[in-house]
Amino acid sequence: MSRLLLASQLLMVAIGTGSMARAESEPADAQVEAPAVHSVLARVEPQQVQLGEQVELEVRVRADTEARRLPASLDLDPFELLGHTRSVEEDADGKWEVFRLQIVTYAKVGELTVPGFKLLPARDSADGGEDDGADDGADDGADDGADDGAEIEVPSVPVRVGSVLAGIENPEPRDLAGPVAVRVHDYRLLVFLGLLLLWLLTALALRKTRRAVAAEPRQRALAPARPAHLIAMEKLRQIVDDDLLRQGLTHEYFVRLSESIREYLGNRYQFFALDLTSQELLDEVRDRPTPGLDLTQVQQVLMDADLVKFARLDPSDDMASRSIDNAFSLVEKTRARAETSEAAG
Repeated sequence: MSRLLLASQLLMVAIGTGSMARAESEPADAQVEAPAVHSVLARVEPQQVQLGEQVELEVRVRADTEARRLPASLDLDPFELLGHTRSVEEDADGKWEVFRLQIVTYAKVGELTVPGFKLLPARDSADGGEDDGADDGADDGADDGADDGAEIEVPSVPVRVGSVLAGIENPEPRDLAGPVAVRVHDYRLLVFLGLLLLWLLTALALRKTRRAVAAEPRQRALAPARPAHLIAMEKLRQIVDDDLLRQGLTHEYFVRLSESIREYLGNRYQFFALDLTSQELLDEVRDRPTPGLDLTQVQQVLMDADLVKFARLDPSDDMASRSIDNAFSLVEKTRARAETSEAAG
């Protein structure tokens, strides 16, 4: 009986010990779960090229962690980096950070290898600045085996590079070809003769024209058939008679006034005045003998007209009266001096 009791007690102790072991083993199994590992895929396209042809290295990294970047200095010897792009793509397996590197080699052929390199956390500055979360990342990595701030190792990828002379038996350089005659049409002589003929025809035409007007002087007097002051007085009186100011035609009033004075000065002192600016007209009369002409008065008439014509000034009645009075006075003064000088002669 005592033996049976002892056996039952031992059985109960074994059952209790087994349940405790299972209870302790369950959380232990959860902690032993495989650490998170960054998924990195690397491939080249195409996998077989000729020397000097471009190859694209594609690196895909899971984008569910911190963003990554290429190192500032990337050694891919014997390949050279031509350029690279970065993008984020999504497929059935999740979101990926994709790096595409365009590489090429000009030095070696055969079974080559694109060396591996490390992708760096994007939060790291290009000059290697310190990361504020470095300590936290180290602690996390010790706990669950994955550190988002750590570098990611990209594996090396094989590439077969063939020679451009592959498949050619006994490749030898071709002999240099001799010079090839190229016919070039030279029209320089014809152009010279054409220009010479044109010059002769032009000279002949000018000679005939000069003979036709041989006796004609180069400059003719610009004075009109009627005295200049009579024409100017008639036009100024017509401006007054048309009563333009009462009709609100101030712009036309000053345009006609300015043209009348310009035409008079040109006819009186024999130069073309209608196509000149006000300053050019003043310079012209200043360089000529103009007895009795008040340049200040001329400038005032022209300036008033320019303000209305070009600056769109709304003139006052005093300004309009002053301008027409100055115009009459200008013509009257120069005419009187001209008549006196003619009578004395």
